[in-house]
Amino acid sequence: MLKHKDLIQLHDQVSGYFMDKWTLAEKYEQLKKAKHWTPAEIESIKNQHRDPFSFPIISSKINNIVATQRSARSEWKVLPTFDPADEAKAAMATVVLKQKEKICNFKYIESEVFDAGLSVNCGAVEIYVQPTGYGDSTMVKQIDHRDVVWDI
Repeated sequence: MLKHKDLIQLHDQVSGYFMDKWTLAEKYEQLKKAKHWTPAEIESIKNQHRDPFSFPIISSKINNIVATQRSARSEWKVLPTFDPADEAKAAMATVVLKQKEKICNFKYIESEVFDAGLSVNCGAVEIYVQPTGYGDSTMVKQIDHRDVVWDI
């Protein structure tokens, strides 16, 4: 059984790895926003009586790829297995999945996660159960890359 001291030690061992990943993701995020200069570099450029200007070339390429993904979205469809009587069940399951997609705004979340994966190398979602007045409902939401750790 892990004790508190063991968990702290595990955290300390992997935190450097994730700090490097998060720092790189922050850099990528700034590049996508066409903010290529650090504050020190901006000051140096301004001292030379120049404007710190940059072209967002990578941003336009990522936006084109994301636009292609958005235009090529597909819809849910459950196919029957072996028994022809399963066609009705498959049709009902398809309706349920399409309804869940609308409730969760899944196609928009999917595109945002795809964009994050391209932009900062990490796109993630959280799937959770939300209690409602008539039962539990499975929900999906995007997670910021700063809140994600994974097995290494």
